[in-house]
Amino acid sequence: MVSVHFLSCLSFLSALCFQTGMKMLFVVPRGMKKMVDYLKERYDNMPIFVTENGYSSKTEQNERVENLLQDEDRIKFHKAYLAALAGMGQMYVDISYGP
Repeated sequence: MVSVHFLSCLSFLSALCFQTGMKMLFVVPRGMKKMVDYLKERYDNMPIFVTENGYSSKTEQNERVENLLQDEDRIKFHKAYLAALAGMGQMYVDISYGP
């Protein structure tokens, strides 16, 4: 049984973010901003390195390679997080990206 509260939370989340291929994971770029704000304050603006980011796509078992290459959701994911990171750089946060 699914509660009304749970459904209202899902509708609230869908307005702020979008769902990945794993039904419990959402793309929420503003969450990264909140985390970076916290780390900046807590650790006196130490350099922050983004070492991994990934996206769980919605694929079928026998998906054609041509379809996998047209991955608009992954592009949307990276654009959203990079835009969030770019905005944080303007707030004097020392952010780098690496392997």
